[in-house]
Amino acid sequence: MSDLFHEKVINVPIEEEVKKSYLDYSMSVIIGRALPDVRDGLKPVHRRILFAMNDLGCLPNKPYKKSARIVGEVLGKYHPHGESSVYDALVRMAQPFSLRYPLVDGHGNFGSIDGDVPAAMRYTEARLAPIAMEMLEGLDENTVDFVPNFDNTLKEPVVLPAKIPNLLVNGSSGIAVGMATNIPPHNLKEVVDALVYLIDTEILKGTEVTTEELRHFIKGPDFPTGATILDSNGIKEYFETGKGSITIRGKYKIEEGKHKRKYFVITEIPYEVNKAELVEEIANLAKEKKIKGVEDIRDESDREGIRIVIKLSEDVKPEIFEAELVKFTRYEIKYGVILLGIIDNQPKIFTLKELLNEFLRFRGEVLRRQTQFKLEKAKKSLEILSGIRKAILSIDVIIPLIKESKDNEEARNKLMAYLEISEEQARAILDMRLARLTSLEVEKIDRDIKETEELIKNLNEILTNKERFYNEIKEDLRRIGNKFGDARKTEIQRYYKSIDEEELIPDENIIVIVTRGGYLKRMREDVFKVQRRGGKGVIGQSVSQEDYPIEIIPTTLKSTMLFFTNIGKVYSLRAFEIPELERTGKGTPIHRLLKLLPNENISKVISIEKDNKIKSLLFVTRKGLVKKTKMEEFVYITSAGKIALKLKDDDELETVIPILEESDVMMISNAGLAVRFDTNSVREMGRASSGVIGMKVKNGEFVVDAEILKEEDKVILVTEKGYGKILSVKEIRKTKRGAKGVKCIKLSEKTGNLVAVKVIHDEENLYLLLKSGNVIKIELKDVKELGRNTRGVILVRFKEGEDTVSAIALE
Repeated sequence: MSDLFHEKVINVPIEEEVKKSYLDYSMSVIIGRALPDVRDGLKPVHRRILFAMNDLGCLPNKPYKKSARIVGEVLGKYHPHGESSVYDALVRMAQPFSLRYPLVDGHGNFGSIDGDVPAAMRYTEARLAPIAMEMLEGLDENTVDFVPNFDNTLKEPVVLPAKIPNLLVNGSSGIAVGMATNIPPHNLKEVVDALVYLIDTEILKGTEVTTEELRHFIKGPDFPTGATILDSNGIKEYFETGKGSITIRGKYKIEEGKHKRKYFVITEIPYEVNKAELVEEIANLAKEKKIKGVEDIRDESDREGIRIVIKLSEDVKPEIFEAELVKFTRYEIKYGVILLGIIDNQPKIFTLKELLNEFLRFRGEVLRRQTQFKLEKAKKSLEILSGIRKAILSIDVIIPLIKESKDNEEARNKLMAYLEISEEQARAILDMRLARLTSLEVEKIDRDIKETEELIKNLNEILTNKERFYNEIKEDLRRIGNKFGDARKTEIQRYYKSIDEEELIPDENIIVIVTRGGYLKRMREDVFKVQRRGGKGVIGQSVSQEDYPIEIIPTTLKSTMLFFTNIGKVYSLRAFEIPELERTGKGTPIHRLLKLLPNENISKVISIEKDNKIKSLLFVTRKGLVKKTKMEEFVYITSAGKIALKLKDDDELETVIPILEESDVMMISNAGLAVRFDTNSVREMGRASSGVIGMKVKNGEFVVDAEILKEEDKVILVTEKGYGKILSVKEIRKTKRGAKGVKCIKLSEKTGNLVAVKVIHDEENLYLLLKSGNVIKIELKDVKELGRNTRGVILVRFKEGEDTVSAIALE
């Protein structure tokens, strides 16, 4: 026994066995379970359900049958798998939010778009939908091949003789081993129009049809849940290659309630998005303050459609709120398309045109087989009618001949010999009823023969005439399109404005503060209250003894900030990228936001607003050099930085001034000397140049600021010990570039050196930044206008030696 046992053992390397077994399993999943056939667009389980329902008599004009009865029929005869797999497939074919054109007419609870599970199959009922009959018509006319079922007791169709392009109109999705398919649904009328055009143009006329031509008919996916497809590049891509990605966004409308309150009402959501989960997601995000402006949310959806009502705060713009939904929720999704199906028992990725051609090829094969079947049947019918006609015309001979015969076989043989007919004709004569022996019956048979001859001629013409053959297919397609087609549900926006992060940001006023030690922060504008002149200010920055604020820039959240450094480089940040901190916060180290070198410090920050009108930038160095460069050279600046100007030894960039139009520039030194000249005297140079002399400064003196101004302008000058005044520009005579300057303010040990100068336009408030970190905000009307040879008035008070002014800003 042991020897016999060992003789039956076959040694196989485990690698080969695993490889073979896994490949067998993979192909079984690919062909027999997960992927649809390109001809009828069905997976085996769906095909078997429809076939079994047809056999069971679950027709559109018949009463519903229990789903459990249908599932049992499918399991017992054709699909020996779990009952849940069959029932789930049946349910999906009945859901109007899953299939664009449901193939099953369900009665009872078949689930919902909220993700509610269907009732148990013993409670629900179903029958075939009218459109499903177009999938089954012709099954008994030899249109498709049949194969044995799993236990070889019955026959089942390999494919259904589908008259509708089901794979495209209802789509399909499935995951096999190593591959997946995700075919979106399309509009039936559009697909029918494309098929007809393909027949007329390419098949009958021989002119090749391009994908672009097909796009005139098939606009793109048409989902049962509607919504909007943004842009058409993804559609074009999967039409041409079989793969692509599309963006689907929900739809909303704005309704006004009491007291002009706005309600954001979502009426359509993306395909396969769970509505209840979307509502919960929005509610949770609103609770966590990630989505602002939601006062209330409720789901008022009913049989009429989706209706998610969101009550918005008064200050919330619907466009901004939608942008937040897009960013944080499944109100907008990406839908990956893979047109993968089974053809000749092999998986393949198809282009749109290939799918259309495969359907037409299949329809042609079905029509040819069906026509041939009808032709053979008509020929047999004509043969029988001809035999019966001969018998009736010779009835006086035929009746005695039959009576004298001893049995059917003898009668049949006598008839065949006398009338010169076939055995089939003789059998038909013997089976004929006596009522057909009247003269009226001869006339009827003649009509039947003529009609049958016409039918045969017609069927032969279909089989032999190419144009006639395809006209039959076109007529079927048009009939189906007119009967079951409807308008598009999904809108396609070929051009749309993409929503980026900036659109989620409110356009509010802010203040950005930069310190000499390299800290940066932004705050809301309202953190500083206006104070009387001579006040001590409030803490605007927590700083160490070595650090102090050097720039305060009133701007908006959506502005672009250009940071110019002492070594002549420029960096860029969006204002909203700067972390927001409290008034007393120290700020974020600027090296975390910008890639500064160890020896770099910020010299000037410029805010570029959305409606930027700056033509060029004027660079001013501590040693009095100036350079003018076009603004367009600073459009594409990153946080990594670029060269803004080339500096000479021991010189540093002091400030940068935006030029809106050519006018005068005033450069002023720490000694209170100012030079004023025309900006036209400075020619424009590239970013890598160093500039020309703008002001001659003595040893120990340096330029502290510069401003663009006009003759009628006024400027405010501030010293390091808190003195300041307003001065008319008319008092500063205009000179040539390179002068030593004229005295603009009377300086002393009490006032300290000049710190900054700013041109007054329509501003009302002045910000003073102190080295201690304090900030004082005062009204400009409290500052006196004085002559050149005056020291000004006290703007801020502090004890001698304890603090100094580091920078100013106007608002």
